[in-house]
Amino acid sequence: MSLKKKLPIYIALLVTLCLVGTGIMVFNNSSKTVMSLSKEQLSINSYRAGENISGLIQEEKAAVELLSTNQTFVELLQYRQQHPGENYFRT
Repeated sequence: MSLKKKLPIYIALLVTLCLVGTGIMVFNNSSKTVMSLSKEQLSINSYRAGENISGLIQEEKAAVELLSTNQTFVELLQYRQQHPGENYFRT
């Protein structure tokens, strides 16, 4: 082959190799960045969910504490202890 035919082929191969190499590097870098951001967001979301659950538990504890100080509720529980089984549900 003559130099006139080889030179354009070599230039095309060089450009193609450079583009493929750059594409692979960009893909790897982008993948790492996306994974890092995804993990960070998952961590933030799990922390928020934990805070929400903790808040709900605190609310339920407060509700139980209020019920335990309510005299009517205490009497109802004492009545339940005195009348076990089906007798409790009939009255």
